[in-house]
Amino acid sequence: MTMVGEIPADTSSSAERPLLPTFDASDLPTVVYGSRVATWWGTTGFMLAEAATLAACVASYYYIRRNFEAWPPLRTPLPDLLLPTISLIVLIASVFPCYKFAKAAERLDHGATTRWLWIAVAVMLTATVLRFMEFRSLNVRWDANAYASVAWTIVFAHFSLLLVDAVETIVFAVMAQRKSVPTRYYPGIAEDAFYTYFMVSVWIPCYVTVYLVPRWV
Repeated sequence: MTMVGEIPADTSSSAERPLLPTFDASDLPTVVYGSRVATWWGTTGFMLAEAATLAACVASYYYIRRNFEAWPPLRTPLPDLLLPTISLIVLIASVFPCYKFAKAAERLDHGATTRWLWIAVAVMLTATVLRFMEFRSLNVRWDANAYASVAWTIVFAHFSLLLVDAVETIVFAVMAQRKSVPTRYYPGIAEDAFYTYFMVSVWIPCYVTVYLVPRWV
C-alpha cells in the first residue's frame, strides 16, 4: 500500500530500464601525439636530465679555464677541426630524415615511415662512427691534465646520447620493417625524432666549447 504523497519505489530491474548514452567517443582519435602521450613526458624528462648533465660539463670546462693562463695548457696541442666539423655537418643532416619519418608516422604512412627510418639509421650510424673517431681529434689523452679530462668528458657525454638515439632508431626501423605496425607504435616513432632534435641542438654549444673556444682565448 502506498501512502498519499509517497513516491513509489522503482521496482523495475536494470535490464528493463533504457540505457541513455552519456558520452559519444566515436569521434575521438585512435592515436595521439606530443604532450597528449604519457611517454612524451618521460622523453622530455630524460632530455632535461641529459641537458643538465651536459650543462654541468660545459660549466666545468669554463671553470677550469679560469685556473690556467694559457688554454689549452702549455705543451698541449689544439684539437683538430676537420673531422669534428664533418661530424657536426652529418649530425645536423640527420635532422631531415628524422623530420620526414616523424611526419609520416603522424599520417600513419607505413611505407614512408619505414623508408625514412632506414635513411635516418644510415646517417646516424655515420655520425656515430665519426664521433668515435673524433676522440683522436682532441690530440691529447684524457688523463693528461684537467683540460683534457673535461674536453673528453663533454665529447663522451654527448657520444652516449648519440649512441642511445642511434640504437633506438634502429629498433624502430626493424619494427617498422614488418608489414603491419600497430598504431600504438607511431607516437613513439615521432618521439624518436623529437629526441634527435634535442640531441643535435645540444651538441652545437658543446662543439663551440671544445673545438673553437681554445682558438679564441
